[in-house]
Amino acid sequence: DPDVDVVLLDRRLPDGSGDELLQEIRECGYECRVAVVSGAERSSELDCDAYVTKPLSGADEVRETVSELLDGHVSA
Repeated sequence: DPDVDVVLLDRRLPDGSGDELLQEIRECGYECRVAVVSGAERSSELDCDAYVTKPLSGADEVRETVSELLDGHVSA
């Protein structure tokens, strides 16, 4: 959807892999920024714009990450 600017994506999804969904987003050419949320360490192969580790410190952490992505600042 061209109206989507930021995707917040968990690496572990109930019906699949967040990593696979991220790859699909990139391969389809969507220009949205993607912030991945995970309890695992970041993989160097992961093509995301920001990486947030669990446990989250609160909603402010998510808001700050999304705001930085919307402003064009990469906080990976």
